[in-house]
Amino acid sequence: MSKSSKDNRFINFIINVGQIIYDLFLLQILWIFYSLKGFIFLGVFPATVSIVNIYYKRLQGDENLSIAQEFKEGYHLNFKQANQVGYLHAVILGLLYIDLRVSIVYIQSIILHTVLLLLTLLAVIVCIYSLLIIVRYDFSLKDTLKQAFFVSLSVPVYTAAALIGIILVSSLMYNYIFLLLFFGIPLFLIPVVWFTYTGLKKAEEQRKELDNE
Repeated sequence: MSKSSKDNRFINFIINVGQIIYDLFLLQILWIFYSLKGFIFLGVFPATVSIVNIYYKRLQGDENLSIAQEFKEGYHLNFKQANQVGYLHAVILGLLYIDLRVSIVYIQSIILHTVLLLLTLLAVIVCIYSLLIIVRYDFSLKDTLKQAFFVSLSVPVYTAAALIGIILVSSLMYNYIFLLLFFGIPLFLIPVVWFTYTGLKKAEEQRKELDNE
């Protein structure tokens, strides 16, 4: 390989890395802007789903989409269902957290602790799969949650990988706070979308095989 070819590959690599950094920063800015546009409590969940939608379309091969325009369209398109799914899980997780604290302080039962932790884990898993299902399918709230539940159980390897990815990215941002400030939400959602997308595709393949038998 000639020196010029190596130089070109290095330059292309730098350009691609720079583009990724720019895209992540832009998504973070858009997430903040649209969260504020919805007065935070009505904007956070639709803005989060908008990032998921962009990642999903990129995985589908749409490399030339306009991030700002796609974000805006996804925000308005999924506004209602994103808030429904988001606040439902927020309430469930909030109640489970309160129950867990009560159990730890007053009841002190290892069995109850374990049950509550498993329920919390299940709620988190259903939540992360719901994000992708909202943008991939045109389901009702009930069907979105049901699909998320069954898919998460049918592809446990991908579900575990998504959780591990979340832990690793969260640890990275905890140790390097600038990542949280400048790229937090888009960076956090990368393992979520990647592993739930591949898991969802695998579940669809399994379903097709069963239908063909």
